[in-house]
Amino acid sequence: MMRVLSVFLAVWIAIQTCGFLPATAAVQVTTERTADGLKGEVHLNKVGALLFSEGLGEMTGSTMEIKGRLKGQEKPIHLLGGVIYKVSNVNNRITANVFFNEGPGLPALTALNCDERVELKDGSTQPGPIQQVSPTEVTASGRTIPMDAVNKIHSNRAFVIHAIEGQAGRLHLEPTCEMAAAPPKHKFLTKRNLIIGAVAATIITLAITLPIVLTGGGGGGGNENATAQGYYFNTHPIPPPLPAPQRPPSGGGGGG
Repeated sequence: MMRVLSVFLAVWIAIQTCGFLPATAAVQVTTERTADGLKGEVHLNKVGALLFSEGLGEMTGSTMEIKGRLKGQEKPIHLLGGVIYKVSNVNNRITANVFFNEGPGLPALTALNCDERVELKDGSTQPGPIQQVSPTEVTASGRTIPMDAVNKIHSNRAFVIHAIEGQAGRLHLEPTCEMAAAPPKHKFLTKRNLIIGAVAATIITLAITLPIVLTGGGGGGGNENATAQGYYFNTHPIPPPLPAPQRPPSGGGGGG
């Protein structure tokens, strides 16, 4: 029995060491709501398009910091810093928002083609870009809006936090980014495209004209130009051959 347990523990340690466990952004965490935001820590390895290992997210009041080790680095570093805003607690279920505004991992988030905007509670929308976010207000395209009037901020830097207060639950960072429509791609004529087009046009032309040449076309009235010998193309019938000259019969003539 002890031998079996030893083998099991050895396999488990090998799996953890080699990193064979699947990566996920939903992790065990204990989160509490405070007077000015959230308090808690979370181990994670993904924020949006940013991937890392040995990650740790620390929430202190109205700020959140993400640390992690990027590929090729020896130890975890500071990756993202953000502002926590619009925190609510309904039946111990916490919903909050975080807007990441600094850190070397920010380009991985902003690389997405996201339509930034502020959705207001009155149904209107303030277009981006979003320039500044604090727990009490947001500034987009030069307009500053109180956070009490905001329904949701849409950005590749903004995420919704879901957690259960005071319990080891699952914390989710839900993206708010809605991908903007990609601009249409313009096709330019190249030498290769010209060659392909010429070959295609030639094949189509042969497919149309070759049967006409081989069969004589057969326009309009059926067989009025037809003979047993065929056609001169389409309109000139081939005349029948002339009859062979008759040779006079041989034999002795009459004579007396």
